[in-house]
Amino acid sequence: MSRCYKHHFSNWKYNHSTHVRSSIMRKRLWIYLFRNKLKVFTIIWILILSVNIYQQRKSQSTYIELDNAAEKSRHYKQSQLPETKTEPLRIKSANKEANSFQPFSPYDKPLDNSVYEHIPESFRTNHSTVKSITYSFSTTIRKEGPGFTLITMFNLFTGQAIEGYDKESLQNQINRNWEYLSTIKENINHEQIKRVVLLYADDNSIKVLYQQNWVNNSKIFPMKMPRLIHMSDFFNISSIHLLDEPVIAANGDILIGENFDQIDTIRLRDTKTLYTLTRHGNRGIGDCVAQSMCLMKYYGSHDTHIFRLKSPVPATALQHLNYPVNLQQAENGMIGILKTELKFTVYNPCPILKTYHIHCSQIAKRLKKGHNSIRDSPWNIRIIKTSRPIYSLKYGL
Repeated sequence: MSRCYKHHFSNWKYNHSTHVRSSIMRKRLWIYLFRNKLKVFTIIWILILSVNIYQQRKSQSTYIELDNAAEKSRHYKQSQLPETKTEPLRIKSANKEANSFQPFSPYDKPLDNSVYEHIPESFRTNHSTVKSITYSFSTTIRKEGPGFTLITMFNLFTGQAIEGYDKESLQNQINRNWEYLSTIKENINHEQIKRVVLLYADDNSIKVLYQQNWVNNSKIFPMKMPRLIHMSDFFNISSIHLLDEPVIAANGDILIGENFDQIDTIRLRDTKTLYTLTRHGNRGIGDCVAQSMCLMKYYGSHDTHIFRLKSPVPATALQHLNYPVNLQQAENGMIGILKTELKFTVYNPCPILKTYHIHCSQIAKRLKKGHNSIRDSPWNIRIIKTSRPIYSLKYGL
């Protein structure tokens, strides 16, 4: 037998024996699994259960993490903190004892035609008879009665040039106005909402609202702002006018839904707990099917925040919250600041506390430019995209 032949034969013999041994091992493994299937299934079940428990504990502990730089932020001096170009808004009441002021006076002039053509047909009135409409908006923030104060923004398309929206069609703007007006109308009729603080920057928006002779107009409290809404405004206004009052801060197209009567607001205050909700669909309002952000994989979109402040939010935290609400990661930045600086416990009980997103129009804009509170060290907050919503309420449901 030649040397070459011996070499090939030995290789074949080795490969064949290896194949036979692996085949025998596979057969033995299948026989073992078949004979001990109960034990195997038990082991697999325990592994799956262990993974689920680990994920649940991980999501319950936090779904926002700080980068390593954020851990060192508490040791920074005041001079090293991120600077903002505009100071957080401070609103002083005209009558400190009654904690009230007149945010605007009734309009005695009809709407301009350019504004009127932006109003949806179902919300149009005879705008030449504006004087005959009874002025019924609230002019006082009083701490009285059960229920929540809803703080939300209200700025309609009224023909004014708005950066980033100059190419939107008139019909898209009318559709978006219908969504805003429908949301406000539904929210003031909610039995758990005792007051709606509307933050607006454009007088024409309130002129349109002023013409709506709704039954619960007395719940509306318009508050004019010098600019579009910042995240700090929610907590600043609550610190000044709504201390120790249950507050819901929400986007202008969020409809408050079911089960808000179950919230123990005293416990919310005493345990420094923040409920920050991801939304459901649009509940059949509009001509589209809006996607639910509650029961899906964590997306990081929180549109409603429920809290009850026991003490005013410190100026340093307000400074870090002083960025537009439509900034990318704005809610995640707010959650991180409240967790790390103010030591709030954060939950997302969206399967129980339901909110709905009224947005079928094609108008949407998110500012992509970051803010110091979110983007730069030491306040660079990182989203854990794989974490799940938290399904349990603080008070034990």
